[in-house]
Amino acid sequence: MESSTSRVQLPGNRRLHLLLAGTAGILVGVLLAVVLLGGGGDDDAAPASGTAGLVPASALVYLHLSTDGERDGTRQALQIARGFPGWNALRDRTVRQLVAAGRDGAQAAGVTPFLGDEAALALTDRGTETAGSLVMLQVTDQAAANRYLEKGQATVRESEARGIQTRTFGTLVTAIIGDILVIGQLQSVREAIELSTGRGDTLADDPSYQRAMEGMPADRAADAWATADGIRRLLAPQGGALGIAGALLDAPGLRATALALTAEEDGLNLRVRRLVDPDAQGKVAGGFDPSLAEFMPDDVFAFADLRNLTGVAQRFLSLAAQNTEARTLLEAAQQGGALEFLKGEVGVGLSPGVPASVLTLVARTDDEEGARKAMKSLKAPLVGDVVDGRVIVSTSAAGLSAAKDPDPPLSGTEIFKKTVGDSDNGVSSLLFLDFTQLLRLGEQTGLRDNREYLAVAPDLEKVQAVGVSSTAEEGSSTSEIFFLIP
Repeated sequence: MESSTSRVQLPGNRRLHLLLAGTAGILVGVLLAVVLLGGGGDDDAAPASGTAGLVPASALVYLHLSTDGERDGTRQALQIARGFPGWNALRDRTVRQLVAAGRDGAQAAGVTPFLGDEAALALTDRGTETAGSLVMLQVTDQAAANRYLEKGQATVRESEARGIQTRTFGTLVTAIIGDILVIGQLQSVREAIELSTGRGDTLADDPSYQRAMEGMPADRAADAWATADGIRRLLAPQGGALGIAGALLDAPGLRATALALTAEEDGLNLRVRRLVDPDAQGKVAGGFDPSLAEFMPDDVFAFADLRNLTGVAQRFLSLAAQNTEARTLLEAAQQGGALEFLKGEVGVGLSPGVPASVLTLVARTDDEEGARKAMKSLKAPLVGDVVDGRVIVSTSAAGLSAAKDPDPPLSGTEIFKKTVGDSDNGVSSLLFLDFTQLLRLGEQTGLRDNREYLAVAPDLEKVQAVGVSSTAEEGSSTSEIFFLIP
């Protein structure tokens, strides 16, 4: 078996060399093909989770998948995945990788006879420039698993550790611990064996991991765990989707993040729980019942309802990067000045406009007179007014007029109802993105000229909208991210 090395540039002068063995990466890919064909198992709601007991508590990243094809959560996720145009290409690429690794193309799904109910990948910090990697597959037939690994191999070296047989294929070492096949570097496999005998601290028993995973949906199809170090060293420095994910998951005082992906009737729900240092988190504000979407026009393609513009507003600053007035408005709201009265619940919306998108703020106020005085300090092209206890400020007269009496309002649209629904009292912020409109606007500004975008556009177009509701408590925050995929 051949191996490949991927290098990740770390902040400062240090580098982390991720030795991800070629076969390890391939077997992770095979999981997709396996789930596509359906696996064995039962229909219990909760996914199997034995692999976390073979991962050290210090793991940087842990990705866990349910491969139980008879489980409702797995089947529903597969049904949604099949609807994406890129799914078949991903499956075919997996087959080609298997062939390149010396497998018979006709036997590309050869792991299905022995694959059990779960699979996982762990990346660990070994205290050196090379990170440890470990692939774990629950197996139902150990002999079949060994025959599959031996296929095409001229030399197989065998040894033993703690009474468990290890097999070496080139630079890869494998072992079957209980009913779990582990594949990785020698040190990673030996560490898993040590953990299985009670020597060392496992991720499964780590208090932070347990706290982060507590209450995660039992019907999830996949879950993941990453420490702040893992996010900043392995994800954030990467380009593309991995780099974006790292930037979004990171936060001041972050300790670790857990994620759980669940398939629903008309989309996917991603629950993200961050564990943070309370000292860096600051005072946790009480939740509220979001209510300002009813004062936004129905053509709003990006909307946030929150109490503190700092943080969420930064994302809107990015969306409004080409709109100087929008940036001025948000920056003014963050810094005080003319908009210092926006201290309670605030709704922020972006609507299509020419030559730039229109940004509108709506807030409730008990001091209409003070708000009207503040409106006088606004400078063109910003316009504002006070209507029935609501303060409205916009980057255009059209935006101001639409927010005064929206008919119909954003809250009344089907896409908003399906994506956001009725948020419970206690939410710390709410976000809505009409992804279809967002892509359309992006294409009008030249996104179609980007080859990378064109490659994934058919899959992105499957996502109609995204809704995010967040809650916070001391030491943690939780976000529910729903992707509407009709």
